[in-house]
Amino acid sequence: MLRGVEGRCFPLQQAIDRQRFTGIHAETAIFIAAGGTIAIRSDRNPLSALHVAPLIAYLAVSPIPSDLEGELPVGWIKSA
Repeated sequence: MLRGVEGRCFPLQQAIDRQRFTGIHAETAIFIAAGGTIAIRSDRNPLSALHVAPLIAYLAVSPIPSDLEGELPVGWIKSA
């Protein structure tokens, strides 16, 4: 069970079940990163919020789950 902001408890499955989410959400967010394998860029490139999770998994040297909607934004990674 998880406890929500208002103190209400609900099952964990309810929190992660995508089919139960409703509403319209912007797919764009502000993302700022530097150092390590992040490419040095002087331009502003849009990055969909869907691509942030694969990027974070990559930076954490973790496998990127195959069921994510987003893709690894290779333009944000330094080329070897």
